[in-house]
Amino acid sequence: MSTVELWNNYVTAREALIEGKRIRSYRSPTTDFAEWIVSKMLNGVICDNKVYPLYDVDVKESKMKIQVKSIARHYSNHNGKTLTEKDFDNKEANYYAFVYFDKLQPKEFFLIPQHRLIEVCKPKSRITRNHLTTAVTNEIATKMEINLKEL
Repeated sequence: MSTVELWNNYVTAREALIEGKRIRSYRSPTTDFAEWIVSKMLNGVICDNKVYPLYDVDVKESKMKIQVKSIARHYSNHNGKTLTEKDFDNKEANYYAFVYFDKLQPKEFFLIPQHRLIEVCKPKSRITRNHLTTAVTNEIATKMEINLKEL
């Protein structure tokens, strides 16, 4: 298949994902897909980011307002996700979900209460899978395996 044919297939797939409301923008598809995965796995709804800019998923039943962060690097890349002061000062989101992808396939996500982020890493530093795995061991965070066939 030529580069142009591959690109056209990519564009067709992106448009289908947008039309099917699996992703909602032309930004990184893994970011939007991570939000969709978290909403499906936790029985929540994806929020309108213009109305709710500080969180992405609302789980009304458990009163969780979740800010979703996607990490779509090669699974062996342990650099993690940089957290800003805004993440630590977020007064809207009460949970953060860190969704890890391996070769663009969603693999797992970690769910951590927003007020406990400071126990895992410091502002302006990277939160890594190792940090989050330790947080699970210390019962600060929860880890969930992603099985797309169940969604």
